[in-house]
Amino acid sequence: MIADKHYSDFATRRVTGGRYLTDSDFADEVEAGGRYEFPIREHPSEPVLSLEDVMPWYRACERRTNFPLEEIYSCEKRRVAYCHMQLKFNLAGAPPPAFRNFQPALPAKGLNKWQRLASNDCKVIDLHWLYCSHNLLIELGVPSGTCGNVWGELQIGDGGHVFYIDEDASGEFYFDGASELARMKWTSEHIAENLLELSHIPQLCVKSLRTKAMREKFRQANNTMKRVRKQMTDRANSRRSRLTLADIDQRVRAARVLKLAEGSPSTAVALEQLIDAVRYDEANRRDRVKRLSGFKRDLIDLGFTF
Repeated sequence: MIADKHYSDFATRRVTGGRYLTDSDFADEVEAGGRYEFPIREHPSEPVLSLEDVMPWYRACERRTNFPLEEIYSCEKRRVAYCHMQLKFNLAGAPPPAFRNFQPALPAKGLNKWQRLASNDCKVIDLHWLYCSHNLLIELGVPSGTCGNVWGELQIGDGGHVFYIDEDASGEFYFDGASELARMKWTSEHIAENLLELSHIPQLCVKSLRTKAMREKFRQANNTMKRVRKQMTDRANSRRSRLTLADIDQRVRAARVLKLAEGSPSTAVALEQLIDAVRYDEANRRDRVKRLSGFKRDLIDLGFTF
C-alpha cells in the first residue's frame, strides 16, 4: 500500500533534506495501489513568479509537446517536479491546463494504475487553476458564480462528504480537500456539472473536469481549425490572393475560439485572453470583439456554423 506519509511529508522532506524513494520502490508503491494523495501539500515557498517571468519557461515546455507519461512518472522526484511546475503556471496566470499541450495524453476510460495516478494529479491541478483564477475570470467578464463551489465548503449528499477546498476561508488552497475530491470514484462529468457546477468557460479551461459535451466541443473546434486552414491555404494559392501565413494562422485561431465560445465574440475574446495569457484594456477588448465579429461573418459565408 502507498503510505500516507510518503506523499504528505513533501514540505517536511524539503526542509530536513529527506530522500525521495528509489525508482523501483516508487514503482512498487504505485503498482500496489492505495490511498491517493497529491504529492504537494502546500504552495511553493518561493515567491510567486510573474506572468512575464514564467512565460519563457512555459513556451519551452510547449515546444516540447506531450511529455510521455513514463517520463513524468518514472520516479517520485519527477512527479513532484512536474506537479510543482503546474502549480507555478497556475499561480502566475499562464494559459489554462486544457491548453497546455505538453501534458501527457490519457485515455477516456480503462486507465491503468499509472494513468489513474496521473489523472488524479490532473484533477487537483484543475481545481488549483480554478481556485487561482477566480478573480481573473471575474475581471474577464465571466460571472462569479460559475464555479463558486471551488472556493469554500462543498457539501455532497445528505450528511455525506464535505470538502473544504478553501481551508476555513483562509485564502489558502486546501490540497487535502482537493486530493479527497480527486480520489472519489465519480466521473469527471458528475464533478463538473453536479458538484462544482462549472459553467462554459471554466469547463473549457480545465483538462479533466469537463463533460462529454465539452470534450466533443473541443473535437469540433479542432476539425474547424483544419477546415479553415485548408480553405485559407487554397485561397492563398490563387494569383489574386494577398493572404500571408500570418493571416491564415490568425483566422485559424479565431475560428477555434469562436467555435469553443459557441459563436459569441465577447466570450471568444475572454477565452482568447486566457489561452494566450494576454490582457486587453477596454479599448483593445472592444476592438478585438469587433474583429472577431468580422471573422465570424466571413466563416459563416464559407459555410461554417457555431
